[in-house]
Amino acid sequence: MGGYGGFGQTAGRISQYYAGNDDLRVKILLARKLKQNGLWRFRQDSVDFISTRNTDRGIFKAEIEYSMLTARLNLLLSIDLFQEYGHHLNRLPHLPLIIWLRDPKGDVEWDKIITLPQELKSYGNRDGVPGLRRMTNIQKELLAEIVEKGKRRKRKILIVTNGDFLMPRAEKLFGLEKIEPFFLPNPIEYPEREEIRRAARPTVCFIGRQVAIKRPWLFYELAKRFPSVKFHVCGIPNSPDRIKDIMEQYTGLSNVEYHGVVRGEKKKKILSESWVLINTSIHEGLPCTFLEAFSYEMPVLSCLDPDALVSRFGLFTGEFSGYAYEAIDKFASGLEYLLTNKAVRTEKGRQGRGYIEKLYNFSCFEKRLNELWNRVQDPAAPLNNFQYSKNKTE
Repeated sequence: MGGYGGFGQTAGRISQYYAGNDDLRVKILLARKLKQNGLWRFRQDSVDFISTRNTDRGIFKAEIEYSMLTARLNLLLSIDLFQEYGHHLNRLPHLPLIIWLRDPKGDVEWDKIITLPQELKSYGNRDGVPGLRRMTNIQKELLAEIVEKGKRRKRKILIVTNGDFLMPRAEKLFGLEKIEPFFLPNPIEYPEREEIRRAARPTVCFIGRQVAIKRPWLFYELAKRFPSVKFHVCGIPNSPDRIKDIMEQYTGLSNVEYHGVVRGEKKKKILSESWVLINTSIHEGLPCTFLEAFSYEMPVLSCLDPDALVSRFGLFTGEFSGYAYEAIDKFASGLEYLLTNKAVRTEKGRQGRGYIEKLYNFSCFEKRLNELWNRVQDPAAPLNNFQYSKNKTE
């Protein structure tokens, strides 16, 4: 699922976990072609990938194959809700739908993001800020359309989350009065404790795309301030020209090691070696990287604090908008504190690992998914776990 970020990573992780399982099989429905091969459907590692983009097979034949491939589906799990998903969601109106909130963005979130002008281009929006506002309204209208069409078929539609802080955000985005909370965790694979081997030299890591919303320049500023610390950079730039002028000044730092996209054993090695994960983003949902760091008993240093997890299992600097150069002193003092206090790092790491073992694993994911399945199969259960506001324009 390369090129799909945290959403793709989660979909790939779930599909791999269930590969070869006779009780639950996964098909991944895509809103566009995968870049790797340009096909609209293919099979890989026991998983069917199906795109809405018909190519050289011809529309009629593709439509027949689409119907055959989706005929035996029992449930749709949608990672957030976007306009591009409408094709699948409306083509399969008989299927129960679970909308899994990961990073719903309403006006409040866009107001923060657009303090970085480069991000308007990142979303491919030619109309600037008004265009982003329309994206919000389109999501709201899509949910209303799906609910209205589903009434005739008594379609069950549930909104669930991987973080409590996302529920109020989604209520505003979709114009809802209340969502009955239901938790579906990210399933995180984590090592045995004895497999974690910290580097002897102080080592930190940054895992994420090298794009404006992640503000990687703050990480490099820290590398300049801490020349004796090793800085791992994992991730590649999407459209590097947009922040080229900023990033050029950080080339040639001798204590920075660039890895590009990391997976498998290489990623495990970096997580195992690192003492602190640093996140400098202006906006996130609940990043998979936070949960992965906690699973490796590693504290997180960040200017974001979803569900107060960073405050509990790391160090929260406070939030900063725009380019945030004024945040450097806060990050530097936080990093100094974590690197020089082994007892603090160890305790926060231990607590973070315990939290992951309790909630964010495949055992919990399966249990919660079964509970959701039982609910959507129960004729006596309500169709939805949310209600619209009396004034839908709120």
